[in-house]
Amino acid sequence: MDRNRQRTTLMAAVVLLPLAACGSERADGGSGSVREAVTGVHWNVGSVTVDGATRRAPAGTYAEFGDGRIRGSYGCNQFSAPAAFDGDRLRLGATQTTMMACAKDPTDLKNPTDPKNPGDAVDPMVPMDPMDPMDPMDPMDFERTLARTLAEDPLTARVRGGELVLTSRSGDTVRLTDEPDAPLRGTKWTITALGADGTAVSLPRGASAHLVFSRDDGSGTGNGSNTDVGSGTGNGSDDNGSGTGSAKVTGRLGCNSVSADATVRDSHITLGTPLTTRMMCDASLMHVERSLLRFFDGSAEYRIDHRTLTLTRENGESFSAVAEQ
Repeated sequence: MDRNRQRTTLMAAVVLLPLAACGSERADGGSGSVREAVTGVHWNVGSVTVDGATRRAPAGTYAEFGDGRIRGSYGCNQFSAPAAFDGDRLRLGATQTTMMACAKDPTDLKNPTDPKNPGDAVDPMVPMDPMDPMDPMDPMDFERTLARTLAEDPLTARVRGGELVLTSRSGDTVRLTDEPDAPLRGTKWTITALGADGTAVSLPRGASAHLVFSRDDGSGTGNGSNTDVGSGTGNGSDDNGSGTGSAKVTGRLGCNSVSADATVRDSHITLGTPLTTRMMCDASLMHVERSLLRFFDGSAEYRIDHRTLTLTRENGESFSAVAEQ
């Protein structure tokens, strides 16, 4: 009897050990792993598949996770909701959205007579097949489809190779891909707001202000094609990754054009003496120009957050700019 009891006890221990190992493995890869992988990343929504039909997302559809929430755009309206991870399970709370109405972009229709936009002929007398994924979907229809899919509880989240896939209980999926921060150099940065004392004010109507940083050989035409990037942490670097580099900056300050030397070092940009044209403009535009000129002949800290560039002087003055698509 003692031998039988000993054999039974050993067999039970052998069975329980693998189960305990599996349990600890799931705990280690639990809430933190998926949550950390998706947090702080700009995820572009590529498509939504519902009942086997895949629809491509309108440009500008995205999602971002942070501070226990998901924020983004359905393609037309902005949305925000509480987001809770439990392992690879994602649950969204009550969603808040803006209330705009958007129309279908007629340029999305394909025209076989246009060599730049080949495709099937679009006959206005023939209704489009709502189940054909090549048919351009009304943005409001896509928005409702995406919102319904994200609202299913819970969603399963999978992250692999820069792709995030959210799968509902019914098997519908939302596919997203991460988008890196815009590079500092070679990007046309359109200035949108001036800041001081913690308050930002949008540029006045009619103000056209932008800057383009390029290498000191003049390369970088504003198309974002250069490979020396300033990352989201503000550590702009040359191709050799040294974190320093000479550059040129050109652009417009609201009224006049400007050019100057620029040095990128760690998280700071030093702008040299500006060379400008000498036009006179409306008083509001000249105010913008004078404000921006104070960033020259000095150094400012810079930060890139996805497609937004912020320069801040030691005295707290700042400006914000967005990368041109």
